[in-house]
Amino acid sequence: MAQLEVLQQKLEHWCAASIRAIAGEPTIHYRGHYLNRKGLPFPIRVAHLQLDADTSDYRHLRGVADGIAVRLLFSDDELHKTLRPENGLQSWIFELLEQLRVESLAPDHLPGIRSNIRKCFLHWADQANASGLTESHAGMMVFALAITAWSRLFSSQPPHDIEDHIEATRMSFGRLIGKQLRDMKRLKEDQKAFSVPALDVARIIQEEIQGLSLVDGDDDKSDEDIKSLINKSNTSLRLLYADGADVDQANGVSGVNAIASMDFELNYKVYSTAFDQVVDMAKKIRAAKLKEMRDSLDKRIQQQSVNIPRLSRYFAKLFAVPKLSGWDFGKEEGVLDAGSLTRLVTSPDERKLFRQEAEKPLLDCVVSVLIDNSGSMQQHSADVAILVDTLVRALELARIKTEVLGFTTMEWNGGKVHKQWTRDGSPENPGRLNSVCHNIYKRADTSWRRSRQTIAGLLKADLYRESIDGEALEWAYGRLSQRSEKRRIIMVISDGSPMDTMTHLANEENYLDKHLKQVATGIEESSNVHLCALGVGLDLSAYYRQSLMILDKELDNKAYFEIADLLTHAN
Repeated sequence: MAQLEVLQQKLEHWCAASIRAIAGEPTIHYRGHYLNRKGLPFPIRVAHLQLDADTSDYRHLRGVADGIAVRLLFSDDELHKTLRPENGLQSWIFELLEQLRVESLAPDHLPGIRSNIRKCFLHWADQANASGLTESHAGMMVFALAITAWSRLFSSQPPHDIEDHIEATRMSFGRLIGKQLRDMKRLKEDQKAFSVPALDVARIIQEEIQGLSLVDGDDDKSDEDIKSLINKSNTSLRLLYADGADVDQANGVSGVNAIASMDFELNYKVYSTAFDQVVDMAKKIRAAKLKEMRDSLDKRIQQQSVNIPRLSRYFAKLFAVPKLSGWDFGKEEGVLDAGSLTRLVTSPDERKLFRQEAEKPLLDCVVSVLIDNSGSMQQHSADVAILVDTLVRALELARIKTEVLGFTTMEWNGGKVHKQWTRDGSPENPGRLNSVCHNIYKRADTSWRRSRQTIAGLLKADLYRESIDGEALEWAYGRLSQRSEKRRIIMVISDGSPMDTMTHLANEENYLDKHLKQVATGIEESSNVHLCALGVGLDLSAYYRQSLMILDKELDNKAYFEIADLLTHAN
């Protein structure tokens, strides 16, 4: 199951990159399987851009991505919102017609996109036809409309079996909406003009369905029931489809996935900072205990087969920036070297009279590794310690500086801060109700060799309590912002959502989750520090724009190279 989550995350990353490239929209990303644009959910409310996980493959997903890309290219979202009807069924039909319009505008010089879009729609049509959708009058009406509108706008015939199935219903469209269908094809390059016949079609089809329902004695069937019927065979895969709060409500989504669709302003508060601490692990843990933990960590590291020199070379290649460092003389081409002209007189055949600007790779970079030290992470502590130690060694060999930080709370269940709040009469919405503990395992200007024992402090079990992720991220960002390196990166390692019991109970729902997302979005939109995250057995894309899920039991060479790619693609 976890491997499928990793694959899903990779597919989302590739599809988002494809959408950004085609649409020229750099803010497109996925958060928790939800498509986001400019940091907010970007809903696509059409059935054929939802796919069944059991019968869909990567080609169909490419069709969905290309369908979203042409929507961004050829549809003005603000104009569309002003034109879209409020009525449920009419709104659904209008959404469908607008999506088919933009898909039909995919340029001829991009035949791959046109082919992907066609295959995606016809794949949905096969699924819907086989699902029992057309067994009711209403289902047949909307299905036949989708196929007929697609056929008209694309000037293409549907498969024979589908064409035969809808023939009787499609014949009635000549009387009902024949003129509107012709006008839609003629006006498809003008969104506003196209909306006039499209709105007529939505209204007429709804009236026709309502009439059929009355005849059948089924007048209690609502527009939402019909919408549910349309989508009933296409709800198992949310990989490339997000409908904001509608999806959350329908599927009971909560936690990290729900946070992706939140649009909020949060006034984050801290009840008391009196007991907060920043802890240096070299001073917190006895030297003998650190040595014991380091010996244990070394034995574990010896059992892994990661090629650290090779990983280091890969880091150097990814992070290197050419820098001019003077001149190389004695070249056969380049800028003429005046000091060598005398050789031309004494040796007429001499050709090495030129000079070239010399370049050497510059690795002006620092990476801050910020580790969740919450209770649930304690079971992963050995694997995370191996991971961090390996990355720090490889980055240092590549001459990239690193610091290793951790975050937890000073106590369980609020501790002294909660007691103070209780003495104060337990005022409402107090904000953070615990004291934070920020741990320093390695400073950026300290070498791995001098910090190797304190890195092993990650194995100390009683350090792991609760987690206030947003404030920890602010702390790491503040430290890194003071650095002089041109390239600064924060990589968070966590296994889930922020969790502090008393803060959660005393404040609004998802209080810490919202703060984390607020902080992460602020950093991602800044230009001076880049941010990414490693989810330990959990997808963190709901919080971080660039993230990768790792399986702590499968940290091989391939996994480390994927982490290297994540670091260089941050933001």
